[in-house]
Amino acid sequence: MGEIKKVLKLLLRGLGWLFYAGMTLWCFGAAWYSNLPWHWLRVTCAVVVVGLLICGVLLRKRKGLWGAAGIMAAVAVWFMLIPATNDRPWLPSFARNPYAVFSPDGSEVTIHDIRDFDYRAEHDFTVRYITGTCKLDELRSMDYIQVHWDGMEAIAHSMLSFGFADGRHLTVSVETRLAEGDVQGALPGLYKCFGLLMILGTERDLLGLRTNYRHEQVYLYPTGCNREQVRTVFLDILRRVNELREEPQFYNTIRHNCFTSLIPSLKLIMPQMRRDISMLFNGLTDKRIYEYELAKGKFHDGSYQDFRQLHYVNPKVDRLPELPTANEYSGLIRRPPGK
Repeated sequence: MGEIKKVLKLLLRGLGWLFYAGMTLWCFGAAWYSNLPWHWLRVTCAVVVVGLLICGVLLRKRKGLWGAAGIMAAVAVWFMLIPATNDRPWLPSFARNPYAVFSPDGSEVTIHDIRDFDYRAEHDFTVRYITGTCKLDELRSMDYIQVHWDGMEAIAHSMLSFGFADGRHLTVSVETRLAEGDVQGALPGLYKCFGLLMILGTERDLLGLRTNYRHEQVYLYPTGCNREQVRTVFLDILRRVNELREEPQFYNTIRHNCFTSLIPSLKLIMPQMRRDISMLFNGLTDKRIYEYELAKGKFHDGSYQDFRQLHYVNPKVDRLPELPTANEYSGLIRRPPGK
């Protein structure tokens, strides 16, 4: 019994020191990427905080540890009180918050500031935002879009696209909202450095930028959801778009990224998503779609790679001299392969 107590004591002590080391690293990052106005001041604070926390360990006295705990708490409170804002000098691609206005009877919705840029190159474009009105009973489909870049497979950019009876498609892309001088990165994305933006745009813009100018690998998967399910997700997306315009949020590399920010809306029709840890690796979600379709008796004659190739968008549009109209682009990327 005494040996067990010793082992448990050592285990608890080890976990305690592991937690202390993790909090020290987190506090360093919180100070380094804080909202202090000058870089030298942020660096100084980060170094001082880590120095004090290391001293708390070296003293090996209760007062030192209590003091270190107080410093950690102060940094955590400081971090939590950093406010999100929509009022920064945003880059042109992230300058506007879209918003939706419903008709009195709720049958129609007018969406303002839909992004529909005209591109000549990735960073050379004409800024254009449009307003679109649609009837909710003409909502027909929802497609899941997955974008890979730099050879990454486990991580991707995820989007949803909603189709209407007249051939129009509206795409939602949750993105890191960058201001002038921001440099996007996974680590600063953990420390409230970037805003969160739910862009509503045409496929010609949000997908065409990636297929024809960034030359990323874009895959479009029909979800097969019925109209009621599509309507449920669509309305929740619009609700959250309006909320984000009134109550800004921070982007977070893990908790509020391009895919995890879509999950609350998708869980309304797929509650099992809340228990699926594999969804954290959104680049592999198309494999889950394939396995799901396979279980239903579909694609049994083709491999996963065949399934991906069937829904690969780039070859259908990436050799065009310029992007066609929005409806034409949406029609082209949905053509069966070889046609």
